[in-house]
Amino acid sequence: MAPRLITALTLTFLALGVPQGPVLAACQFDQLAQLPVLPDNLRPVVGARINGTAVSFVLDSGTFWSTISGETASELKLSVYQDQPGYNIIGGVVSSSIVTVKGFAVAELASHDTVDFRVGEGDTGKAGLLGQDLLHGFDVEYDLVNRVIRLFKPRDCGHTVLAYWVKPEQPYSVVHIDLATRQQPHTVGAAFLNGAQIRVMLDLASSTSILSLQAAAHAGVTPGTPGVVSAGLTHGLGRERVPTWVAPFTSFKIGDEEIRNARLRIGDVAGLDTDLLLGADFFQSHRVYISSSQDQLYFTYNGGPVFELSTQAGGGAALR
Repeated sequence: MAPRLITALTLTFLALGVPQGPVLAACQFDQLAQLPVLPDNLRPVVGARINGTAVSFVLDSGTFWSTISGETASELKLSVYQDQPGYNIIGGVVSSSIVTVKGFAVAELASHDTVDFRVGEGDTGKAGLLGQDLLHGFDVEYDLVNRVIRLFKPRDCGHTVLAYWVKPEQPYSVVHIDLATRQQPHTVGAAFLNGAQIRVMLDLASSTSILSLQAAAHAGVTPGTPGVVSAGLTHGLGRERVPTWVAPFTSFKIGDEEIRNARLRIGDVAGLDTDLLLGADFFQSHRVYISSSQDQLYFTYNGGPVFELSTQAGGGAALR
């Protein structure tokens, strides 16, 4: 089927090179947990319990280390000890302090061992972030339209397509990803901007997607380019606010999904080895399955705007 040429916020799906079909007979595909998503603007927030006390965390696909705020650690009287020097994350720093939690549970999943959290110095507005150190053993489906996150444990599935909800003839996309590790604490993949490959980081803890000024300039777009409009200030985990703009591009393509005449938020995301933070707004407009078992990202388009592009005065949404 020939693709349709369309305008922004309407998507073109090209033919996939990956065969679509039923799950292989040998593939065991077990759902281990279903996490209700709590209302919190765009970010996926889930309930948890620490030593029986109810808390809420932002589920973060973009970093390896789980963090807890110093305020939460103090309120729950958790013991803090020093480890190696602190390290940078988006818009903030995680200190050298570690909190060890013996009683930690998310939904029906309860830890039978101690869980270490880094102490976050930034402000998430919640108890902290749940990172890939707690999620790396699972495949994670983000079905945010239905306000639920599901954890799976596939076995013997090989190259089976794991986007199990896809109906016959329904388009879907697959992107290879490098999952977060201790050495490289971000989940990254590739996309294309105006036909040139860019590096994309999956960052659910960021409310909005944002393209770096460097990547925008490489595509021939700067804050002074005609058609670019101010989009207010934004901030990361740190307190510093930086200006953002909404800018037009000829095309944005990820997987086999393309937006022609795309508009993207651009701003300073210096300090990260990435061109585009793909935030919670993208996850809201798609059903997404991150497969650690295959190092693949599967997704389908739900409809509606792909990116949050508010340009109201002072309306730049927080990165985290």
